[in-house]
Amino acid sequence: MNRYAWTWIGAAIALAAMPGCRIPRWNRPVPVDHPIETTPSGVMIQDELEGLGPKVTPYSEVTLDYRMTLVDMQLVDSSFDRGIPITFLMSEAPIPGWREALLGMRAGGIRTAEIPPEQGYGSEGIEGLVPPNAVLLCRFEMLEVAENRDEIDAPPAFEAVPESGVPDSDPPPLDSQP
Repeated sequence: MNRYAWTWIGAAIALAAMPGCRIPRWNRPVPVDHPIETTPSGVMIQDELEGLGPKVTPYSEVTLDYRMTLVDMQLVDSSFDRGIPITFLMSEAPIPGWREALLGMRAGGIRTAEIPPEQGYGSEGIEGLVPPNAVLLCRFEMLEVAENRDEIDAPPAFEAVPESGVPDSDPPPLDSQP
């Protein structure tokens, strides 16, 4: 190990030993016996790691990595393989079952889901990729959760300017210090 590695290790140990200093963790292990939850539409979900970040709501914009396979583990799609996470509003999820599978998940979390055909690609499937009535297995890693970006990125409200073009009040005076 070179001296730079030892410097970083020493700095991390010193930082951790400082009173009141906490190294942030964005997830925590879920007990092995964590139950599998089934939604009313039949989507089965299980958390592998529970995130500590914001929780996904129906109005959230999420950024995540995912891997989606068929039951026989044939790959359907994977953002991991592309190296580019996907971002979307929950109301515009690529597959209906994802809305239920991701709800309540927190940033930093890892979740697996089994999505029934009715909540996946249905009786039509995708020719050459997903057969009709296929069950989908998904693994999600939630990277970021934000509330609806349309509301967050809206421009600030401005005061109306009278028709004369002159504001009703004078600007505050400048501090004149010598």
